[in-house]
Amino acid sequence: MTSQDEFAPTKSFVRSWLPWLIAAAALVIYAATLNHWVTVESVGYVSRIGDWDWQPGLFPPAYYLVTAPFRLLPANVLPIALNLFSAVCATLTLALLARSVALLPHDRTHEQREREKNESGLLSIRSAWLPPVFAALVCGLQLTFWENAVAASSEMFELLLFACVIRCLLEYRIDLRGSWLTKLAIVYGAGMANNWPMIAFLPVLVVALIWIKGRAFFDLKFILRMAAWGLLGFSLILLLPIIFAVSGDSPWGFWQVLKSELGTDKMWLVAVFRHKALLALLLYSLLPLAMIGIRWASSFGDSNPMGATLAAFSFHLVHGAFFLIGLWVMLDPQFSPRRFPSQAGFPQVPFLKLYYLVALCVGYFAGYFLLVFGKAPGRPRPPSFGNVIRPALPIAVCVLCVLAPVGLIYKNLPQIQLQRASVIKDFSELALESLPQKTAIVLSDDPMQLFFLKAALNEHRSQDKYILLNTALIHYPDYLRYAQKKYRQDWKDVIAPDAKERLSDSGAMQVSMALFQRYPVYYLHPSFGYYFEQLYARPHGIVYELLPYPPNSIAAPPLTPELISENNAFWSRAEKRLGAVADILARPKTPPQPGVGREFFRALQLERETDSVAELIGGFYSRALNQWGVELQRSGNFSDAGNFFARAQDLNADNAVARINLKFNKNVLAGNNEAVPFPKSLEDEFGKYRSLSSVMGICGLYDEPNRCFEQGQIFARAKPPMQPLLAQAAQQFERVRMFSPTNLPAQFWLLQFYSQYGFPSRALAIVAGLQPQIQSGVVDPNVALQLGYVEAVAHFKLNEPNKGSAALQRVLKSFPDDEALLVAATRLYLDAGNYSNALDVLEQHLKLDPNNTSALVNKGVVCIRLKHYETAVASLSRAITLQPTNYVAVFNRIGARRSRSGSTTTTRRRT
Repeated sequence: MTSQDEFAPTKSFVRSWLPWLIAAAALVIYAATLNHWVTVESVGYVSRIGDWDWQPGLFPPAYYLVTAPFRLLPANVLPIALNLFSAVCATLTLALLARSVALLPHDRTHEQREREKNESGLLSIRSAWLPPVFAALVCGLQLTFWENAVAASSEMFELLLFACVIRCLLEYRIDLRGSWLTKLAIVYGAGMANNWPMIAFLPVLVVALIWIKGRAFFDLKFILRMAAWGLLGFSLILLLPIIFAVSGDSPWGFWQVLKSELGTDKMWLVAVFRHKALLALLLYSLLPLAMIGIRWASSFGDSNPMGATLAAFSFHLVHGAFFLIGLWVMLDPQFSPRRFPSQAGFPQVPFLKLYYLVALCVGYFAGYFLLVFGKAPGRPRPPSFGNVIRPALPIAVCVLCVLAPVGLIYKNLPQIQLQRASVIKDFSELALESLPQKTAIVLSDDPMQLFFLKAALNEHRSQDKYILLNTALIHYPDYLRYAQKKYRQDWKDVIAPDAKERLSDSGAMQVSMALFQRYPVYYLHPSFGYYFEQLYARPHGIVYELLPYPPNSIAAPPLTPELISENNAFWSRAEKRLGAVADILARPKTPPQPGVGREFFRALQLERETDSVAELIGGFYSRALNQWGVELQRSGNFSDAGNFFARAQDLNADNAVARINLKFNKNVLAGNNEAVPFPKSLEDEFGKYRSLSSVMGICGLYDEPNRCFEQGQIFARAKPPMQPLLAQAAQQFERVRMFSPTNLPAQFWLLQFYSQYGFPSRALAIVAGLQPQIQSGVVDPNVALQLGYVEAVAHFKLNEPNKGSAALQRVLKSFPDDEALLVAATRLYLDAGNYSNALDVLEQHLKLDPNNTSALVNKGVVCIRLKHYETAVASLSRAITLQPTNYVAVFNRIGARRSRSGSTTTTRRRT
């Protein structure tokens, strides 16, 4: 074992003081670029720690524990405090990385051993400080690492645990103190409890321990001791189940939460390891580590000088390839870990550990070339080509030590600055500006938008001003009780204290309406669903006030000139913020001007990152702009509506709804109401979205005849557990009818709705509009039959029996042999109490089908009503002969016979 006294003071500085200097410099960089608000990634952590969320969820237990003190902080400083905590974790991680690079052994090859004589193989050359600095720079400035360092992130804390484990392993290799392995086991166990990647790396750790300890690893006492310490750390996985079990507000028990935690880890592990792209990630992260771990023999059995030279050259070549590939990976080409999630379909898989391992290897390979080519061996060597290029390689490493960080800063700093831009805050401030000054209920389908608004409210110290509710959770009684407690409201008449079962849509609507009677109600974004069956949305900026429909109406009242002016003025004020987002989205993926930067990007096949935050907020703005365009277009202002559809596309190029709306808008302005035809493929229509319903939820509603018809069908044909959205379907079909008066399918849908749900006058208006087409024979006979029947039903519902009977007689005359029509006509006459006409229809029906038992029973009932008892008995007897078990006929025949003999009895009719 090598003592610290064997190394010069400068080398002690590299291992002892340099890591802290690197950490201090990193802290300055991260503090200067720190995000001062919530981000898309951090808002989930902030919401749980700040108790903004209903349940803490499957929170990483170790991160939950270390951030517990943050729960005592004021709500307005919590986001920046958690961001700063991530920055501290990042600086400590870089310090551990520098220390670990300094502890890597440089006695793996014969040429290294010729130059480094100390027992532990630690680097002792003058430039020994360069590899730790190089590794820390390429890791600390790598984009994924940098993003997690300046915003709250459990991944950065998990990486700190991972870095501690590697440091403990390397420290143990040098001094063989068992305490390092104890620390390693505890920290690794806690890391496995915290998240699944540490479980994935467990086999690698075991192999490394076996490699260092050799046969001593298989000592049973050692294995049991390590397992015990590891289980102690892993016991943190019980933290959240215990919290849930003792919490009176949680509907979940201990075993449910524990099973869910373990099941989530299993799901991620299985999904990731099944993906073929994982192999590429391991090639440039774990394979170099395996090469570093092997202590290669001085000779491979070839005594020929040329063979030895070729073997040495091969080692240099492999080291150089891994070195350059590692640097390339840190710049995020297409095969980097950052690109893996989008390819694999896992949008939030943490791969910081892979970047850390690559940086560790980069530091080692830098030290390899500085040692092998920068320091003469202990004995002279004959002249060779290697001796000629030898002095150039250390210089090249020093140049790369400058160029790589410069390239990373050039590529990544603009992205970090963009993420520090206040696009999320601006959006939330606009939402806050659009809400009323008094207490109101604020709804959203998207919890992220609620959290953004909550952060803005906290900053203004008005966190209790609004009641924020997630519409997806109103179905759960436990969520309603949580909201009642949080907002200190008495909702005992809204939700029963002992209610447990999930509410149906209608039950959730009843609860919601009980709440809505107490406060004004606002929606944070355009939406559709069961709320909008009873309420319509009136736009106020980017939020929408929900109000009940006017009496006897399913349509929102037209926008007033004052409301149009208010919203146009809002969007004019918001244009500066919209422009900021549009500018970010319009950035070229490579530097626009020719020069070194552009050639650098092109040579390494690199692209600038698309700003996911700007894309998200741009999508929110785009949906709101599209909706305001639809509102303007429905008010007849097509010219201004087109401008909003175009702006919606600027802020989300994938907004397929705004694209179609704009095309149709241009058609109308050109004097042509022609609908936009559907393309041949769904990809051409919806782009990255899968279906019409999904594109409506993300991009907003269409206002174009073909798509309005499809929207209406989606609303009308909703299947359980969803309920049909008939009012919203009718609104869409009315829009189709307005643009395309000859669109028969849309009018048939409207007829069904209006005739069945209390709008007979509207049904009659549609039938009257179709009369010319019926008389000209354009309408299919079956459709004409349905229209005649609907007309009759509407007149009966309007208490106009004579008109109803006349309409019914006309259709019966035109279709005398349609049994379904005869049955429906009988039912209409019976419901109206018109027994004479009902009897005529039944006689007509029995001529077609003399053995129809239902018709025979109904004839008997009608005859009883008309006091034609002999005929009633005969008809009912015929029905009983055909169907002896028809007890309705039996009962009514008894009544008819008694009535015939002077008795009175109650009659029943077959329905």
